[in-house]
Amino acid sequence: MLLMVPEREAGTMNLPRDMSVLEDRALEARPELRTIDYRRRINARETKAAILEMLPSLNLQAGENYSSNNFLFHNNWAAYAARASWNLLNIFRYPARAKTIEAQDKVLHTQSLALTMAIMSQVHISVAQVAQAKKETSTARLYHDTQSQITEQIRLSWRIGRQSEQAILRERVNQVAAQLRYDAMESELQASWASLLAAIGEDVLPNDLTQEHSVSDLALELRARWENSKELLK
Repeated sequence: MLLMVPEREAGTMNLPRDMSVLEDRALEARPELRTIDYRRRINARETKAAILEMLPSLNLQAGENYSSNNFLFHNNWAAYAARASWNLLNIFRYPARAKTIEAQDKVLHTQSLALTMAIMSQVHISVAQVAQAKKETSTARLYHDTQSQITEQIRLSWRIGRQSEQAILRERVNQVAAQLRYDAMESELQASWASLLAAIGEDVLPNDLTQEHSVSDLALELRARWENSKELLK
């Protein structure tokens, strides 16, 4: 069984120059903000409902009637009725209810502002983490390439007898350590990129995921959506 080494992706994870692109995306896609918006819409409808409750209600009734009494001149007749009612208590309840609705709207507005600031902070922190991870990955790649060149030079010197076997083994161990560090930084970069996608509300999982999807199909779908996410943030 062979383990395939994945392709390096550090060079393809580029951040947009304009941060407003990420901020606008987060404000549009984050579900928390949509929840607050729906709650404010519902609260606005509560004001209209409270006003409508103060208005009189009018009930209209109509129906056909039949009697089996043969002594009646008309066995079938139609009846119509109208009834108006007005609950005066709703008028006295409205000021208190209006204050409650207004207070709820202020609370929701404050929550929306606080949540917006929190999301903006997440976006900027995620961008900073990606930038730092890219820098560390670049340094790790440079260190790995330098160590590989040193190892190759020591190996050539060992072949002509100018270096001991202990020296070539030491440099080979250093090269493996540099490789591990490079892999770790690459993994950290991908984790930071995933955090950025979550911060702007971008979901890399397919929406129509079912049990019928095989592992290979899911892997291909995730790879395609992962690549699309990098194109989206350009």
